[in-house]
Amino acid sequence: MGYAPETVDAGYEWVGVHGTGSQAAGAHDYGLTWYDDLWPSFRPCAVLSNSPLDKPGFLLIREDPSAYRQYLLVGPDQPLYLYGSTDAGCPAPPTP
Repeated sequence: MGYAPETVDAGYEWVGVHGTGSQAAGAHDYGLTWYDDLWPSFRPCAVLSNSPLDKPGFLLIREDPSAYRQYLLVGPDQPLYLYGSTDAGCPAPPTP
């Protein structure tokens, strides 16, 4: 059983293998990835980013300023930002 593409987006390889439905380029464009408009059922309900997003329809849920260390052990701490979508096809994002 495959996962709907709105459930998990772990890159094009994941969405391309597990996406459901027909591809229809131009269905919508969230402006997050080059492939986000290939599947009409694709919904980016949660987005994890290494930089702040300035996209309408996304609410910041959590920011972790030291989520990981660049270069694994020797680099500086790097942030991650978790956003939830306010799209009608997504569950309501939790409050921060």
